[in-house]
Amino acid sequence: MALTTVHSGKEARLFIAQETAFGTPKSDATAWASGNADGVIALQLVGDPSPVDVGGVIRDSTIRSHGQRVKKPTDIYISRDGATFTMPFEVIPTLDDIDFLIYTVMQDIESEADAGTCERIFTIDRDTTQPDFGANGGKFLTVTLDDPQASENDQLTSAIISELTLSSDPGTNGGRMTASGTFFSGFDYSHDNNLAPAATIVPDTHYFNHSLLQTKTIGGTSIVVNSWSLTIANNAQRVGSDTSGDAQSYAIGIPEYTITGELNIKYDSVTKDMLDTFLAGTDTVIILNYGSASSEGFLQFTINASFTGHTKNFGGDAGMFLTIPFEAVDDGTNDALKIEMDNSLNRAWIS
Repeated sequence: MALTTVHSGKEARLFIAQETAFGTPKSDATAWASGNADGVIALQLVGDPSPVDVGGVIRDSTIRSHGQRVKKPTDIYISRDGATFTMPFEVIPTLDDIDFLIYTVMQDIESEADAGTCERIFTIDRDTTQPDFGANGGKFLTVTLDDPQASENDQLTSAIISELTLSSDPGTNGGRMTASGTFFSGFDYSHDNNLAPAATIVPDTHYFNHSLLQTKTIGGTSIVVNSWSLTIANNAQRVGSDTSGDAQSYAIGIPEYTITGELNIKYDSVTKDMLDTFLAGTDTVIILNYGSASSEGFLQFTINASFTGHTKNFGGDAGMFLTIPFEAVDDGTNDALKIEMDNSLNRAWIS
């Protein structure tokens, strides 16, 4: 009675799984059944999921000289060889998965502790280049969208994140931080995968709530933050093709890594000079963090920012606020972006 079956988008689930070899998806059924212990993590979707975007498939439609003025089916050529596949996503990040999201877009881990709270530091600075993906460098994932229809799961192989936006607003998702972005893969994707993650694999519930922001400073001075956002883009591109038409590597950060964001902060005697900072073209350090350093749940963003605008809002319901967009820059002393976190999970990402 398949014709009478009705599915809901809420039945779909989104998972990521750590890979060890570039181009080889996580296909161990035992791992998908056991979950986090074997590197399979459920993400907390916001709203309905997005399917794989197949717009990167190669399609040529050119009429040939074959005796007629309308195309024949043979005039249309479609190939998945040499294609790219992407999947947009929007999730509520947790302590269990945010390090995967950060690493797969930044692709630069500076340090990692293998005991205690397992502090990790990710950076983008003047020394950042890129890993050799073809030699299994960097971080890449198997991404699986678990479809409510049996054996119809979408799966990306060796996916990285090409753009990630983290944002926090007390009026959105209960004040929990939101992560949105795009998974990117240069490998042929499966749209009828039957590796069904176990129902027992569920998202973590250690969220990052806006009201629990601890340090909020610009240039070392404390500020009141109404909302904030940070976007990291690496301009991912596939490189080369192997004998199966799959990517041999990825290029990222060409011509540059782009880090932008926006603060919405209270206008007062502390922030009144932000317009002067913008007009002078002076860079300054923004720090936002959750939790306490060296404790589980700690997450800190340190951004060396150059303001790109300044808007004063006179009509806010909670008083006057400033909207300050910015881009991150490396001034030779301060990294463009440094993210520190502790989640007590030994990932063993640095051997």
